[in-house]
Amino acid sequence: MCVRYNSKRQRWERWIPSLGIVVEIAPPSWAPVQEELFPGRRGYFARATHDGYTMETGRFGLVPSWAKPLSGQWKNGFYNARAEGAEGRNNGIDNMPAFADAFKTRRAVVPIDSYYENADVGEAAAEKRYVEIFPVDEPGFLMAAMWNRPNQHCDEPSFSLVTTASHGELATIHSRRLAILDEESLEVWRDPDAPIDALKEILWPRGPEPLRIVEAERPTRAKKAVEEPPNLFS
Repeated sequence: MCVRYNSKRQRWERWIPSLGIVVEIAPPSWAPVQEELFPGRRGYFARATHDGYTMETGRFGLVPSWAKPLSGQWKNGFYNARAEGAEGRNNGIDNMPAFADAFKTRRAVVPIDSYYENADVGEAAAEKRYVEIFPVDEPGFLMAAMWNRPNQHCDEPSFSLVTTASHGELATIHSRRLAILDEESLEVWRDPDAPIDALKEILWPRGPEPLRIVEAERPTRAKKAVEEPPNLFS
């Protein structure tokens, strides 16, 4: 699923304030924010509040407080959360240990200019297609996300994107997609009293989405490299 996306502040900060998202934030000097995000890199997310959304910076890859230290499989945290739960199990996102609490109490959105997928369906997978996905009718995407507070394993907030089943043209390339929120679903997503079923419903595909899909260049190993932040709690 999505492990690489672009989020350029100079683009999205011009249009998301009209949706009730406060963007007046400067990244801390010790924590530069990348425009091209891989798990473990630092980016922007907007946490839900009673009044709207407030922009923050944090680590792409949610790190639960119960996780092992950031090494091995935990190094980059949980960067994608399946709305339906784990493959082959009847345990939706509201019951998964890594995401349940964040899904219920710490929802967020992430502004994205475009994101990438490595084909995993049929002929596209056989051809090893790698594509970049852009919006058509909007200046960017607002993707459903969740966040976690700093803890003993991660000295800064961390966040995860939400995924669901793919459909339309994208379904011929990849079985999953990021959960895109529109203006109406943004209100539901930030509501602290929203029923679980209502939250899940806005994540499912609701009809054709105007996406532009183009062939892309695969990232190099150097691009994937992650610079670890300093330990602020030491």
